[in-house]
Amino acid sequence: MPMRRIASLRDERGTTLIELMVASAAGIVVFFALTTVIVATMRSSARVSARVEADQSARIASTRIMEQLRSACVAPRVAPVRPESTGTSLRFVHEIGSGAVLTPVLSRIDLVGKTLTQYDYKAIPGWSAPNWKFETNPYSQRELATGIAPIAPSSAIFAYKAYAKGAVSEVLPTPLSVSNAARTVKVGVAFSASPRNTPVADSGAATLIQDTALLRLTSLAFDKDSADPCM
Repeated sequence: MPMRRIASLRDERGTTLIELMVASAAGIVVFFALTTVIVATMRSSARVSARVEADQSARIASTRIMEQLRSACVAPRVAPVRPESTGTSLRFVHEIGSGAVLTPVLSRIDLVGKTLTQYDYKAIPGWSAPNWKFETNPYSQRELATGIAPIAPSSAIFAYKAYAKGAVSEVLPTPLSVSNAARTVKVGVAFSASPRNTPVADSGAATLIQDTALLRLTSLAFDKDSADPCM
């Protein structure tokens, strides 16, 4: 009996080289499949995070611009949008402060490269509406957003419209002339915003922002015999 047990133990075979290779190959396939799933998940997560970041930053910038434009009619017969405004440079007068008499401010919002920046200029004392004068050097400079670009095929992020035949339908050419600046009653803002930083080079991470501001006017409030938008 002991000899038979020893012989039986000797006859037991282990894993062959071929079986080991097959098992290794199967393990490698499973490993690469899991790696692919993990990488895809990480890319998707990074894309979502980047898009959320870009969307939040861009919407904060857009909201700031819209709020200022919607309170831009600071005095009767004073055009808030200023001449020389272009598709990438918006110039307008609005007011700041919380007192009975607010302070007029000239703001310029420029898109240079992919950065949207706002510059604010103080009014020079001694001048009143509509003959305000503003300082030539800004007292405030603020970066609104980065990764900003026009929405193709347009090359502009700002658009200006005037009344025509009872509707806000006439698109004004830029840069705005003095007369067209006075006729501007609606400003549109449209741009694409990409994340500031993202580990994934993915164009799908960009977000599109579009909004418009009507400068406190309706067709009923508009005097067709006047070129000044704020009545």
